[in-house]
Amino acid sequence: MSGEHHASGEGRHLLFRHPTARAYLLLSPMLFLLGAGVLAPLGMLFVYSLWRKVGFEISHQPTTFNYLWFFTHPVYYTLIGKAILYGLIVALATLVLAYPLANHVTMRVVRYKNAFLIAALIPLYTSDLTRIFAWRSVLGLNGFINQMLIGLGLIDQPLEFLLFSPFSAVLTLIHQYFPFMFLALWAGLETIRRSEIEAAKDLGARWFRSLRLVVFPLSLPGVAAGFLFVFVPVTGDYLAINLMGGPSGVTITNVIVEQFGQADNWPLGAALAVMVLLAGMIVLVVLGALLARLRSIRMYFGRT
Repeated sequence: MSGEHHASGEGRHLLFRHPTARAYLLLSPMLFLLGAGVLAPLGMLFVYSLWRKVGFEISHQPTTFNYLWFFTHPVYYTLIGKAILYGLIVALATLVLAYPLANHVTMRVVRYKNAFLIAALIPLYTSDLTRIFAWRSVLGLNGFINQMLIGLGLIDQPLEFLLFSPFSAVLTLIHQYFPFMFLALWAGLETIRRSEIEAAKDLGARWFRSLRLVVFPLSLPGVAAGFLFVFVPVTGDYLAINLMGGPSGVTITNVIVEQFGQADNWPLGAALAVMVLLAGMIVLVVLGALLARLRSIRMYFGRT
C-alpha cells in the first residue's frame, strides 16, 4: 500500500517537474474557459447554420441551403465588404493617431508616464452609449460643431453629413477603439531596447531615419496586435454603426441582428455570421502575410 502511494506521489512529482506538463497544467483553466466561452458557441453557431427554417419551424436536417442563399444574393457581399472596410479604416486611423503618442510616451516621458496612460484610457471610463450620444450632441444639426460654424458665418445651413453617416460612425469608432491600439503599441514599444536606438544615433541616424530603420520595424508585433484588437471588434460592431451610421451605414451586422430578432431566422443569421468570420479570417491571413513582408523593410532601408 505504501509502495503504491509512494509511486503515485513520485508520478505527480515528475508531472510537476516536466516543463511541458507543468505549462499545460497552468494553462488548463484558461483553456477550459476558451473552449467553453469561445469554441463551444462557435461550434453551436456552425451547427445552427446547417439547419433551415421551414415556415414557423426549424428543420434540424443538415443542409447547405443557407449558404446557397448567401452565395446567390450578392447584396451580402457588399454588406460584408462594408463591415471589413469599416474595420480597415478605423484600424488604420487609430494606428496613425496612436503611434506618435505611444512612441512619445514610451521614449520621452518618464515622470508623468502614468498620467499619459490614464489620459489615453479616458474613452474606456464611460459606456458605449454614453460616448455615442455625446458624439450625437456634438455632430447633430443643432450640435456644437454646426452651431459654431453658423455662428462664425462659415456656413448658412447645418452640415447634414456630420451625423447619421459613415463619417460619424467611423469617428465614433475611432474614439471608442483608440485606447486598444494605444495600449498594444505602447506594450510593443516598451520591449525595444534603448541601446539599439542609441546605436543608430551613434551611427549618424537622425530621429526619422532611426524611427523607420529601428523603432518601427521592432514595433511591428505591437502594430499587428493593435490592428487585431481594433479590426476584429469593429468588423462585428453593431451599436455604433446602427446609432451613428444611418441608412447608408448599414452593414452585415444589421442583417444578422435582424435575422436573430424580427425575422426569427436563426439558421440564416448563423450562416451569415459564419461567413463574416471566414471573411475576417481571410483578411487577417492576408494582413499577416503583408506583415511578414514588412519585416524586410528594415533590411531594405538599411541598404538605402
